[in-house]
Amino acid sequence: MDLLQLREKEIFETLKRIIKYKFAVIGGYSVNAYTLPRFSVDCDIVVEDKDELKKIEKELAKSG
Repeated sequence: MDLLQLREKEIFETLKRIIKYKFAVIGGYSVNAYTLPRFSVDCDIVVEDKDELKKIEKELAKSG
């Protein structure tokens, strides 16, 4: 598996860990859902509010 595939796998695994929280995927990964894939090595999200952000931060901190 090449580095880009590993990175994509890591992003999807991370999104699965926070799926119970209120957020939306934006940027390159969201665009890929509607058009031809474009290169992106990060995944941008928007969180509903500060309380939700704290929950997501805590969840992500557990996984490093």
